[in-house]
Amino acid sequence: MPFLCAYLICEPQLEANFAEAALRNHLKSTLPSYMIPTRYVAIKTIPRSPAGKLDRNGFPPPPPPKEDERAGDESSAKQPPSTETEKLFHEIWCKHLPGQTIGIQDNFFEIGGHSLLAGKVSSDIRKRGFEGFSIRYLYSHPTIETLSQAMDSMKALRKSEPACTTLPFRQAPSITRRIAFSIIHLLTMHAVFSLLSMYIVFFLWAYSLANEKILNLSFIPELLVDGMALTIALIVCTYGYIFVLVPIIKWTIIGRFQEGIYSIWSWYFIRWWVVRAMAMPVPLYGFSGTGWANLFLRLMGCKLGRGVTFFPGQLFDYDLIEIGEDTSVGHESTLSASEVVDSLLILRRIKIGAASSIGARCCVKGGAVMGSECRLEHLSLLGENVIMGDGEEWAGSPAQNVGRTKPLEALVPEHMDGLFEQARQETRRREDDYNNSAKKFSINDADALPNEQVSLLTRAHVSVPIPGAQKPKAIRMSAFAEIMMMLFQFLFFNVITIVSATPISGALIVLWTHVVTLEGWKEFLFFYLKCIGGAPVAVAAIMFYTHLLLVILRWIVLPWKVVPGNYPVTSAMFHRKVLFDLVMRISLTIAHPLYASIYVQYLLKALGADVGHRVECSNLFGFTPGLVKFGNESFVADFVCVNPPEMFRGVMTLGCVEIGDRAFVGNGAVLSAGRTLRPRSLLGLLSHTKVDLEEGSTYIGSPAFSIPRQAQNKNVSASDGTYQAGWGLIIARSIWEFFRSVTPIACFYISLLGGFVLVTAIAGDIFSTIEFLKFVSVFVWIASFSCFIMIIIIKWVVVGREHPSQYPLWSSGVWRAEFVVDCTTVIGMTTFLGLFRGTPLMPWFFRALGAKIGSWCYIDTVFLTEPDMVTIGDHCCIGERVTIQTHLFEDRVMKIEPLTIGDRVSIGALSIVLYNTTIERGCTIGPLSLVMKGESYPAGTHWEGVPAQRRAVPGVMAVAPMSTKVARAPRSQQPQSVRCSAKPSSVKPQANADVSPIKEWLLDDGLATEPEDVYY
Repeated sequence: MPFLCAYLICEPQLEANFAEAALRNHLKSTLPSYMIPTRYVAIKTIPRSPAGKLDRNGFPPPPPPKEDERAGDESSAKQPPSTETEKLFHEIWCKHLPGQTIGIQDNFFEIGGHSLLAGKVSSDIRKRGFEGFSIRYLYSHPTIETLSQAMDSMKALRKSEPACTTLPFRQAPSITRRIAFSIIHLLTMHAVFSLLSMYIVFFLWAYSLANEKILNLSFIPELLVDGMALTIALIVCTYGYIFVLVPIIKWTIIGRFQEGIYSIWSWYFIRWWVVRAMAMPVPLYGFSGTGWANLFLRLMGCKLGRGVTFFPGQLFDYDLIEIGEDTSVGHESTLSASEVVDSLLILRRIKIGAASSIGARCCVKGGAVMGSECRLEHLSLLGENVIMGDGEEWAGSPAQNVGRTKPLEALVPEHMDGLFEQARQETRRREDDYNNSAKKFSINDADALPNEQVSLLTRAHVSVPIPGAQKPKAIRMSAFAEIMMMLFQFLFFNVITIVSATPISGALIVLWTHVVTLEGWKEFLFFYLKCIGGAPVAVAAIMFYTHLLLVILRWIVLPWKVVPGNYPVTSAMFHRKVLFDLVMRISLTIAHPLYASIYVQYLLKALGADVGHRVECSNLFGFTPGLVKFGNESFVADFVCVNPPEMFRGVMTLGCVEIGDRAFVGNGAVLSAGRTLRPRSLLGLLSHTKVDLEEGSTYIGSPAFSIPRQAQNKNVSASDGTYQAGWGLIIARSIWEFFRSVTPIACFYISLLGGFVLVTAIAGDIFSTIEFLKFVSVFVWIASFSCFIMIIIIKWVVVGREHPSQYPLWSSGVWRAEFVVDCTTVIGMTTFLGLFRGTPLMPWFFRALGAKIGSWCYIDTVFLTEPDMVTIGDHCCIGERVTIQTHLFEDRVMKIEPLTIGDRVSIGALSIVLYNTTIERGCTIGPLSLVMKGESYPAGTHWEGVPAQRRAVPGVMAVAPMSTKVARAPRSQQPQSVRCSAKPSSVKPQANADVSPIKEWLLDDGLATEPEDVYY
């Protein structure tokens, strides 16, 4: 039987007889059982070879087993497998855990198993007959005995949803169509660039006003006035673009979005993409939670009821969204009425009833319906064609019914409780059976109130419609109060913009003066090089000035001491929280690299958060200073929602959150109000928990469940580069992260300046406005191309080609990798490169960074963390804001590994794919799903959830099994024009069909003539 023997160098007095039992007990408290030696040998020195290496043959042989060890072995004899299922699982476990005897009662995670092995074991189990097996089952049943019993009781896992052994027929677009569509994409980008270039016209106007004053700096006050005029002109231009030009373009180009299924090579898709590209520069997050967001969405075709509060991530499918009165949509949530699956654009309608609530970072798919007074918990996925009944509460990804929602009376603040008491008594007898309770109160039942109480409600800005007790129940502002609040928000943010941007505008005018006085290419080039050298300092000054204003605004807008509790939308606290969230979102946009740096802890302290020592914190969404406590050496990863406000029935709930010492919160997680993560606990990626995490525990999933965790050493030395570091490393990291924080914005400014300089040199006379405007759109193209080139240069100079590796947090490997990731994502998200998403140009961008991407892929994300580690097959569709993540931090050690995505794979919006995974041909991953590391998904299957679970194949992928390959269809069966407008739910597999019924190539729309003999 294999065993583990330890060789020890002891003190001379202990060499003959040392306390072996005490040593074994000590090791049990720090190591897992499979790492504890069973035999011990005391030696004087470590034997080495002449070369200084370890000489294994020089060790004395292990001693024979002691009697107590033999007795222990006999008493703890491993129980062998007995059933067929147990034998199957035993064989798989022995394959991945070699060199030990495994019994059916051994815990997988106590005998050497870990998260990566769990993914590989789950993949092998799927290949051996349990096609619907999910990694979640292994975490819930970590022994062969319990896992076999669970699998035998779930016979459906052996007969899971059938895979697509034959993928649907898709005709490849002709060369003519590909060229035509690429030209349309470029022309659309040119149109957007030209519209954005109109800002330069206002810049020239402000320059002409200040031209005579600039050369004499004694006129700085007047120069600032001209800078203020420029800023106001840019604000007016921005509002005109958002509220006038974009709606006109949308209604002119596509009119109303229509439900249906369209090829990404169809004329309808290109119009859909053009409208999205025009709306992409709109900073909708800048209006989150205000009436201005509702105004824009209504202008674009959304059907919104009164009293809707909207904190969106992104929203483009306007006409397909219908939201009832008094409904709230949480931070970073997505109403995904569109998705691209297997080169098909699918558009479905979403309906959300009145007085409902969608939590933070949720995803509602097209075809879903939410009734009135419903609640979707944080980080939940409401799938297509799923219907939530009135008053239901759902949670999880995929979402499941977990009960009934709370009545309004349970949310009413104490200081307003007396106002509702009489109405509660009068209307109790008329209440319906909502939430299975006869005590539910509605503020809309105001006919039960005396006149003086009704007038009091009206003065409190609470609307009081009186249609009867069946009306959904929520608190709402009056129309007059809502208009007044919109005017206040307009004035507040424009004043803040003027104060923050006026000095910058004045500085740009001065800079421009020097540009127009230059003569000759040498002067232009020398001036440009000087600007490149000074750009980091200038950007650092702008960021410092901006965040100084942010800190000042925090203490003006929010109370000095934020009190947890329930606040109605009529309260001042609600609107103060909305204003603070908008200001924070601006910081997250312009200074994204500052977060996850060594400097962010000082910013959080200045905002009023309770921050411990050596805290690592990335960008936070929805958090409230004063209600969040970060313990010593805690770690909060990217895109985490910490303590987002919970909105329901017109009431905002704020609570406290505590993150303990050395606790960890993974990417994309949501830490809701009232939760506590105790020391050394871990909340995984895309996870949300409704319970507090115990010390040392690990939770993952939505809803989160506990998983085993390998033992950790509580006493980490300062030299290991994970938790602590010396002054040399601190200084080195500070320098690296200074440049990481300023480089992305500096690259953007340098690109703009380069365009200015080049266009000025070409145009010659700057005062000939007509001559200059001939080149104004060329300027933006130059700036975009410069950003593209800079990212490529930075990537290959800073990190070169990535390889599988591991780096502790305090090491240059981590700093260099994060430097490149931030440059790529920030420039890609906030500059012109965002327009490349969803076009044939986006794959070429990532190929230039080292990714291996097949032909004609649809990529709608910028989050490929280490492109060298990514392999993507032909005709893949990567959805909006998908993260292809080839690194993870585990105990503050960054691990980088590759992943592979096969041909014709589709990944839904907001999903995360981790390293060491293989997604085979024709596989589809739903939105808001997590592909765990080490997993392998079979071809033609569909997976959805956190972590991903087997689901029915989407209708657009379902065909009758014919063969393992798609055969070429005869000419007689190739339709010249097919418009598929049926809903996905009506698409069913057809037997004995060579061609899928879902084909929409629109070959008669003028972009192509005869179909080509090319299929995939």
